[in-house]
Amino acid sequence: FVLIPEAEIDVTYTDNRDLAQWTCQTMIRGGGNQFDHDMPVEDAALGRQGDVRENPSWCIESKDHTIESTWTVEEPAVIYWGPAPSRTSAPSSSSITTSPEMT
Repeated sequence: FVLIPEAEIDVTYTDNRDLAQWTCQTMIRGGGNQFDHDMPVEDAALGRQGDVRENPSWCIESKDHTIESTWTVEEPAVIYWGPAPSRTSAPSSSSITTSPEMT
């Protein structure tokens, strides 16, 4: 899910359309978040680069755009692992970093 208003990008990029559809239906719809609206789905190559301990980045390459998100790690990541939200049946995990910078 990518929302960059100044670049007029509001798209779900994916390398697995079935998973993107499932994620939208079970985790996004009805959640009231910034992605809870109809978004076009586009095929893309998704990749990670850099050293995850110091300068990680994500890269999305679609037919129309290349988007790279980078940030500097200033503190160890905080990782949460616990039960899934009540609407799903799978465990959930997330990581939180500080000082993100989009390029």
